[in-house]
Amino acid sequence: MSLGAKTIWLAILSHLTLTSGVLAQGQTQLRVDGERIKSYVEYLSTDEFMGRQSMTPQYQEAAEWVAAQYEAWGLEPAGDNGTYFQRVPIGRTLTWYEGIPEAAINGSPLSLVEGDFSVNSVSTAATVVEAEIVFVGYGISAPEKGLDEYAAVNVRGKVALVLRGSPKTAPSLGGGGGFSPAARSEPEPQEEWATESTDMAKIRIAHDRGAAAVLLFDPDAGAQASGFRGPRGQQETFTTTRDFLAFTITDRAFRTVMKPDFQESVRGFTVRLNGIRDEIRYGTPQSMATGVTAQLKGYDSKGVFSEELGNNFAYNVLAKLPGTDRGRRDEYVVMGGHLDHVGVRNGQVNNGADDNASGTAVAMEVARVLSEG
Repeated sequence: MSLGAKTIWLAILSHLTLTSGVLAQGQTQLRVDGERIKSYVEYLSTDEFMGRQSMTPQYQEAAEWVAAQYEAWGLEPAGDNGTYFQRVPIGRTLTWYEGIPEAAINGSPLSLVEGDFSVNSVSTAATVVEAEIVFVGYGISAPEKGLDEYAAVNVRGKVALVLRGSPKTAPSLGGGGGFSPAARSEPEPQEEWATESTDMAKIRIAHDRGAAAVLLFDPDAGAQASGFRGPRGQQETFTTTRDFLAFTITDRAFRTVMKPDFQESVRGFTVRLNGIRDEIRYGTPQSMATGVTAQLKGYDSKGVFSEELGNNFAYNVLAKLPGTDRGRRDEYVVMGGHLDHVGVRNGQVNNGADDNASGTAVAMEVARVLSEG
């Protein structure tokens, strides 16, 4: 919820009452129309407004529609410079997306809504990639530390499949890959791979190596593709210089790529994956071409709103209805409800009927009723 994006009706009221019983002499019966309220909610909750996220064009369209209703009902503008709008700066950066990303492995689609994959904000809009997937372990290229997982593979124009985290977190199997245990001393800790283990570092390396896209998978996570992560307390940034996609995927999608033998049990696959991770932990890259193709599509378009860009403004909608008692002309009764919602997330429009088209609709209907009283 954004405090800077409210539909506010300001009214100077005196001797105006909503009644449902017997009217006193001189009073006017004011009727609230439930069907009108319902129609306002339904209209503001359509996909046309894309969830009414602050600062987006769709939010502004919704605000202009509300203002047009106030004007039609004869309410006076109470915003900036004689308009119905009050400009409000939003003190945060917002990225706005349109369209629904898609992902498939060898033509078998993954579900964005069900959490099979998620899209990182570094991904460029209107980008489509169809290319072979190359597994590059933890995606580390640090020969000075004894591990370069890109040395023996070429990811240019391809999709890099990368494990999240660092080799330090791999299960310790003694370096034998879980199949032929061998006595090895523990590898020297490489500063916990602090620099190389963040998601953004992995994305940047894949990008710089020429990959068309990167898929990140967390071998220690649950069933859903969790959000991207960086160093604790820091916000990493990275700007691509070309078309590029970065997705996270779930274990189901990862197994589809890395499990060529469909007779292999889930437990057997886990043992094999732990063996791969263990070999990397002891400094032996396991990078390889998978022979599997990914089909990926990012968002159709996106926009960034920030203080730095100077476009971080949302607009309140303000109208007023003057009262008739001159003795109370400096008194205001304020009624309102916030108009914005959370917009589009993971390709799904959050329509915001209850949060808060319903509150906006009630404020609008009260304004209409009182304007006719």
